[in-house]
Amino acid sequence: MKQKKHYELVRTVKQQQDFERTWEYFCRKYRWVNDTYAPDGIRYNLILPKRHLFQKRTVIGTAEFIPFDPVQRHQKIKELYREHAEFESDPDRVWEIDKLCLHQAYQRQGYFQIFLLIFMEHALAHRVKFYIGHMEEKFFRMLRIWYGLELEAKGKPVRGAKASLVPVLFDVEKALCNEEKVKRVLYME
Repeated sequence: MKQKKHYELVRTVKQQQDFERTWEYFCRKYRWVNDTYAPDGIRYNLILPKRHLFQKRTVIGTAEFIPFDPVQRHQKIKELYREHAEFESDPDRVWEIDKLCLHQAYQRQGYFQIFLLIFMEHALAHRVKFYIGHMEEKFFRMLRIWYGLELEAKGKPVRGAKASLVPVLFDVEKALCNEEKVKRVLYME
């Protein structure tokens, strides 16, 4: 039996509206600046698994991946990019992680693992070599538990009014070489 995905690739206007409503809630809650939605961004909605037939479809989280363009992105990301010469050998395989969130009401309930599947799907579909970006500090620590040394903090957290963002570098190729971790993510072991 095929396992049902609990996420969707944003393709329709309705899905984009759900993405925006969920992400913008986090921006208001944590007083984050809501940067523009990248026209070339690939977005995913995390969907609450249905417990019964009549349960309404509910978006509980978001993730966006943007092909990295050192000219267009903000200064902190450009600095992270410049520090790594290995990016220049294959710049089309560097992606920025953005707009990553899981609604507070659904945290610590096992839904975090859906992000692992999204990362895996996107990385394989786009031959990603590195992800870079800023992650909320608690979220970074959770991902670090799963991926270990493949996910690195690249500087001190940027302190905000209600949350801190950690500059990160995720070596996707290194993570995909670890068959045991890949199986654990794919089969949620």
